[in-house]
Amino acid sequence: MGLPALLMENIHVYIDGYHVLRGLNLEVIHGEYTIILGPSGCGKTTLLRTIAGLQPTSSGRIVIDGEDVTNKPPWERKVSLLHQIPGLLPHLTIEENIILACTKRARLSKLDAKNIAREIADQLEISDQLHKKPVQLSGGQLQRAALAVALAIQPTLLLLDEPLSHVDKPLADKLSLLLKKIHREYKATIIHVTHDQDEALSLSEKLAVMLRGKIVATDTPTNLYRCPPSIEVAEFLGLNIIHPSILDLQDDNYIVIPPEEIKISVEKPSKQRLYIEAILESYKREKGRILLLLRTRSKIENLVRVYIDPSSYREIAKHNKLYLVLTEDTIKCRLKPA
Repeated sequence: MGLPALLMENIHVYIDGYHVLRGLNLEVIHGEYTIILGPSGCGKTTLLRTIAGLQPTSSGRIVIDGEDVTNKPPWERKVSLLHQIPGLLPHLTIEENIILACTKRARLSKLDAKNIAREIADQLEISDQLHKKPVQLSGGQLQRAALAVALAIQPTLLLLDEPLSHVDKPLADKLSLLLKKIHREYKATIIHVTHDQDEALSLSEKLAVMLRGKIVATDTPTNLYRCPPSIEVAEFLGLNIIHPSILDLQDDNYIVIPPEEIKISVEKPSKQRLYIEAILESYKREKGRILLLLRTRSKIENLVRVYIDPSSYREIAKHNKLYLVLTEDTIKCRLKPA
């Protein structure tokens, strides 16, 4: 398997007396697309800045491609960091920005740098924008230009700080496809931070959940979403946490179920089926779906979230009593109470 692209061991970072990263551990293998998913304020941007050498550590060790870089400056780490708002030099053209990265960071000759600038621009479909300055580009072109500069130094790690957060949905969809293309064609090792779960689940090969300055869970996105390691992670991911007594189960472990895996019936299922009686509390539209919030009709009330197709809402809303239909597969994930 070889050396990991990145190894962070017991990283602590204090900023203005505040303990931001708290004993953080992370390992990323070469060629992997890793997404760090966490709420605002949990330390995601600080984590990227620490990897890039822009934020010193208080303690701990950072190893990139087998080399301890904990105390090395940013220019001695083969890392590119793409900020939320691209930071291109405004007085230079896009081509000059890329060439500067190649000559100063990758130590290439001007001729080689020019060839690489044109090659990357062609890959990212901005060849016709090379003569322009950053202020002349649209939002999507600016993101592509910033990616071109980041890729120009042929980094061991490409760090992305919420790259889709400042663009509208159509552009975000296009940029998502571009990031997948970069990962595939450049075999890039990418560490991408976001607070958006849909973005994380659709792009990542490995998903790491970050809470309170620590990585608290790491796995494939499918495994984490279907059965996280703790109630805390399940709550953050928006999964349903159902008290065992509601299904008359003879243990104390809570049942964890994704909202997509619960079906709704307006008619009472047969006794052979697993189901929970519930009433509809509220609903909202969420990215092309309708999210229902239901309250169980049991001694212990439980709020349950269920996604449905918009076309079925009108019929469901006619009924006071609804039935949440489960299967043996959907109740396999059991977690001890926090």
